[in-house]
Amino acid sequence: MRKDIIQCIEAFYGKPNHGRFMQLCRKNLRFKKEFYDLLNSSVAYSDSLEDGMSSVVRAFCVTFHEKKRGDFHIQYDAQLFICKLIPVVTIRYGFNVIVPKEGKKYACYELSGVSSNPYCKEQKDFHERATNYFSKEGYRMIYDSEAEEYAVGVGWFNSIIPNKKYGCVGEFLFTDFLYDWEAHEDTDE
Repeated sequence: MRKDIIQCIEAFYGKPNHGRFMQLCRKNLRFKKEFYDLLNSSVAYSDSLEDGMSSVVRAFCVTFHEKKRGDFHIQYDAQLFICKLIPVVTIRYGFNVIVPKEGKKYACYELSGVSSNPYCKEQKDFHERATNYFSKEGYRMIYDSEAEEYAVGVGWFNSIIPNKKYGCVGEFLFTDFLYDWEAHEDTDE
């Protein structure tokens, strides 16, 4: 595990600084035109930013062209998560295959998958452009091997987590469900 990730997890989950955590969660990340050009090159995208919402990430859902051959359909998408605590990004690529069941008007077989690696050329092109953009902006990509690494276990980290909520790096950096909100609900920011 890299030093910047260790320091981030220790700072916000080991010895919680609720005021600083909330300040970063409320931070409005701004992006250059190049980033929105990248998003607009897809079929559609949505920004999960909601007014008044505090979150540890800024997330975008990107939809790519659907592939069809007869009744066989493959839908491709990507979910882009930009961490507000430290400059790291992860992209989760997905596919969903839909094949109607023969003789059944409303039934189908479905197969889906998710990975930090692209499944199609359109996702690959998106990935290369996103990686270039975020690299220029000082962000680092986090892939499955690093995101799935457990941050807690036997040893140093186990002793500093007061609420004993264990998780992997991706959960600490790209979700806030491991943060002990109850311990800080009455504190002033």
